[in-house]
Amino acid sequence: MGIFPPNICKPKGKQVILFIAICLVIFAFFFKGFTAPVFAAEALVPSFGMGKINVRLYTDYFCSPCRDMEPNVEPIISELVKKNVINITFVDTPFSRASMLYARHFLYIMNEKKDFDHVLNARSVLIGASLEKITEEAKLEEYLRDKGIKFKPFDVKPVFNILNNYLKEDKIQATPACVVDQDGKIERYSGGSDIIKALKNLK
Repeated sequence: MGIFPPNICKPKGKQVILFIAICLVIFAFFFKGFTAPVFAAEALVPSFGMGKINVRLYTDYFCSPCRDMEPNVEPIISELVKKNVINITFVDTPFSRASMLYARHFLYIMNEKKDFDHVLNARSVLIGASLEKITEEAKLEEYLRDKGIKFKPFDVKPVFNILNNYLKEDKIQATPACVVDQDGKIERYSGGSDIIKALKNLK
């Protein structure tokens, strides 16, 4: 990822180092000393679909290109999941200051109801909250309740640890980004148009 197109979000200068450091510290802190079984965490990783092609989608609720891409990419993802073409994992990528709050509540929502269509709707609602620049927990939770989105808090530490491993393994430095693992061949895409094109080619 040497050259970044204008349709992605990427921290600038020292923000890249700060972002990586913050992610590692936060996830490491959350996971330190936690002994819950791995399978319990994996059950709440936001992964959906029974397909053999593994797709990881990296987005940030406060990234404008991510928000622009979401309405166009959701129908494609939905079709691929329901036709058992892919297994997709949504990885909220905390490039923005308030992103961790949203990532945590996304998992809370899924803990209440891990249903694919419900999760897609919840992502749209969270994007709506980000557009209104909601960055306080109480206000975000009020917004979710007003939209009829239920959530159940739980210890997200082990799930964050798993997602952090994906971030490190895939070397994500910008959003939106997508990694497609097909028969051991890994392809990486960045920017909404390239991601949409790549996913359409999987149909």
